[in-house]
Amino acid sequence: MQYQLVEARIPYRQVFKRSPPKRKLWSNWFVEKMDLAIEVVDPKDAPVAYNVRFGPDDCPRQFAYPIRSYQDALWWPIGGDYNYILDPETFATMLQDGHPETLVLLDPSFAGCIEQRPLPTFPKDYKRVDHDWNNLGNQQAIAQRGASTTIFCGDGTFVRGGEPLFYALPCGADDDKDITLGVGISDTKRQPDGTSRSEPGPDRSARMSAARRGFAFGIGEIDEAMRNLEARGYAVNRNYAIDVLTERHLPDTAPLMCAQALAQSLAALPEKDHRRERLHVEIPVIADATSEDQVVDQCIDVLHRLCISNDPIVAYGLPAERRAAKAILRRLGIDPSSGLSPDDDDALGRLGPG
Repeated sequence: MQYQLVEARIPYRQVFKRSPPKRKLWSNWFVEKMDLAIEVVDPKDAPVAYNVRFGPDDCPRQFAYPIRSYQDALWWPIGGDYNYILDPETFATMLQDGHPETLVLLDPSFAGCIEQRPLPTFPKDYKRVDHDWNNLGNQQAIAQRGASTTIFCGDGTFVRGGEPLFYALPCGADDDKDITLGVGISDTKRQPDGTSRSEPGPDRSARMSAARRGFAFGIGEIDEAMRNLEARGYAVNRNYAIDVLTERHLPDTAPLMCAQALAQSLAALPEKDHRRERLHVEIPVIADATSEDQVVDQCIDVLHRLCISNDPIVAYGLPAERRAAKAILRRLGIDPSSGLSPDDDDALGRLGPG
């Protein structure tokens, strides 16, 4: 493997005392330079698995970007929606300058650290103080982990983003019957921001909103999904198409993402919502969960209990959620109207952990 060291300016929080020594403690954000190792990959070793073409639906789609396959992962180009791929030299320069969007590509958590720019380096006349708020080591580890999900391939910069999925997005309000079909990453942690310095596709909020409605679809199910949506009265604007050069997608990626997003949204009902108490009784997984990950891991059970609940507040208070849950479970090969059968258990086993 070949790596290129790229200098980056990493934001971190530090507790300190001012000079001359005083008892009062201060805390602020600073930057620290560090070298990040980014792998340089020969294009022959990372062949194009998918071409995403985009443009008006009523004329040939002339613009496209590649999604590459390398080491059992799929890699998305920075700037792809703009018919442009960020070159490694520019990416390295932006990291060196502490460019906010580039830091967020390493990890979304950097978004909360860079509101005040430019951040200073730690002054020599300040004294560092050990404190739980200090996070330089953690920030450096996060940055290096982000660098490990970034590659330079040929003339482009690519990030690991998961399978390409179709997202049916409303043109206006969530209940708008006019929807646009977009293509985006399946990695739920990444946060594209719609700029030419970002991953292609909808931002995380739009993707998760579509997913919890059951409106995220895989390549193999998109044609049937469009027919079903049109039968329900939706007008679909399909501005994207995916050419498959090498099959790297799985049939359950999209419906499983939908199940996880819907389960998370149910667990996030505010305390003042009158449905919350009854939902916790009907779905103990939500009530007992101590973290979001536990809800995600048990998302199939959450959706199934939602579907079979006879509690009137749950049954009639969450009609859109129940309708989405039933459709998602059917896409996963699970009968939503009865207890989980041995065949359903087999289906859950194939899905693996959330």
